[in-house]
Amino acid sequence: MRITLAALLCAAVALPQQRLEIVSALWGTDNTWVDVTERLRERARGDALDITVDIPTLGRDPIPGIGKTLRVRYRYNGRELEASAADFESMRLPEIQRELRIVSARFFYNEKSMDVRERLEPLIQDDRLTVRADLKTLGPDPAVGKTKTLEVRYEFRGNTYEARVKEDQTLSIPSREALAAAPALIAPAPSLSVTPGPPVISGSDHPLNLRVFYARYGVEGKQADVRDRLQPHLRNDQLSIRVDNAVMGGDPARGANKFLYVIYEARGRTYHKSVQEGQILTLP
Repeated sequence: MRITLAALLCAAVALPQQRLEIVSALWGTDNTWVDVTERLRERARGDALDITVDIPTLGRDPIPGIGKTLRVRYRYNGRELEASAADFESMRLPEIQRELRIVSARFFYNEKSMDVRERLEPLIQDDRLTVRADLKTLGPDPAVGKTKTLEVRYEFRGNTYEARVKEDQTLSIPSREALAAAPALIAPAPSLSVTPGPPVISGSDHPLNLRVFYARYGVEGKQADVRDRLQPHLRNDQLSIRVDNAVMGGDPARGANKFLYVIYEARGRTYHKSVQEGQILTLP
């Protein structure tokens, strides 16, 4: 039996592509749910979705103060699948175990900065990222005429690292040190457990080990990643700052009443807090 080149080409075209399609997405609990399908479709990048289940990502809270679940039906590579995640957990679709994850990425010169995480995520291949730090790759110029820096924080095999390169240089992650630091993953990490409200632990000598790992300032649809703005104010496992445009490094939504939304860790437990513009954020 002879197989012609044309037949092989036709067969190749007929093969299903690895495309991610969000079929439906609901956020809520019991009998109260809100449809967030379109919001998730807008956030899909490079046939993948990587989000945190929270109000800034999903929008209006269907049941304020009550724990909720995000339920998603999606198609990938010809299969229809389901996934779910609780409030403040991460959801990554398709559910393929990944060793490399970008936590944050900015292209900056002094105080002028652009969040470029979503531009880098689709470029990850086989848990490796090699990219030239130029305007063609990273987009709009945050400081015209200045030599900028690409700074990336990333997780690899359960550990967190930071990498920096100057404009027009090449960034390659994970680093050799990261590759040598830990063996390959053989099981997924445990899911994040979140307890709302401030920690109340009296009579304990255990150190706080306060760590802020998520901070967004703005309003729905217009928010800036301000985690780096908070870090210099973290002293002796405590943080106290006024939430305003000057401290946050700019106004992401002019004329709007903004808020600062923070997820942080203290004494090994995870908490969240939301503070309106003009008020004082105090952690823990």
